[in-house]
Amino acid sequence: MGFKTGSSHILRRPRVAGYLYPSDPAQLRQTIARLMGEPMGTAVARVVMVPHSSYDFSGAIAGATLSPLQIPARWIIIGTNHTGVGPSWSLMADGAYQTPLGDVPVDNVLAEALLRQCPLLDADPSAHWGEHAIEVELPWLQERRPADVRIVPMITRSEDPAACRQVAGAIAEVMRSSAQPLALLISSDLSHDEPREVIIEKDAGLLEAIQALDADQFTSRARARSARLCGSGAIACGLWVARFLGARQGRVVRYGTSAEAGGDPDSAIGFAGA
Repeated sequence: MGFKTGSSHILRRPRVAGYLYPSDPAQLRQTIARLMGEPMGTAVARVVMVPHSSYDFSGAIAGATLSPLQIPARWIIIGTNHTGVGPSWSLMADGAYQTPLGDVPVDNVLAEALLRQCPLLDADPSAHWGEHAIEVELPWLQERRPADVRIVPMITRSEDPAACRQVAGAIAEVMRSSAQPLALLISSDLSHDEPREVIIEKDAGLLEAIQALDADQFTSRARARSARLCGSGAIACGLWVARFLGARQGRVVRYGTSAEAGGDPDSAIGFAGA
């Protein structure tokens, strides 16, 4: 499992199929259909945040968030770096991500536009090798756009506010100039590994900042509350993108913790879709 390389193509193979989500294509489609409900919705969102834990724990929240939306064919996806491998902002500029539902090509034209716009982005696929944050989101998009979905996958381990804002400015500029529908997906969980009641209290303040689209407040609250997050930089970047695109308020669609889904209430994880 990992990368398969050719002369000009990188195929990033599944790493967590059969662990965080079903590896059997028929079972995976049935799971997504159950969690998403009715066919494609009509609402439009330029920036979306969904969790990246197992479908058993957070799939209902991801499904509830994505189900009402139009799913465009082109997505920029930012996930957090869990492995510590690669640069601060790692963009996969060519090739494809593979899931049990097939290959999702990288939109190399869009990737090159982002690289030209922002010098902080590195065309380095190494961070994507063992990382699950993007992989788990793709089957949702594939099921609703099975023939034509394309992505630019980005992995970050940066929490620097200035860097998050700079990258967000580049993403917003590329999104504004796109002739075709284009959306940004932020793949992130919230507070980790504390009792359920503590998680809920910490996440309440973070969700207020997310709804206000206030990246600085989000970052300062996460630090002040010593919240252990899976994607603080990715969320801050997404909040800036929404602001730069003219949004003034976010909407939390659904919130929950792993404890409600059968996990340990003394070591819970918070999940939100927005």
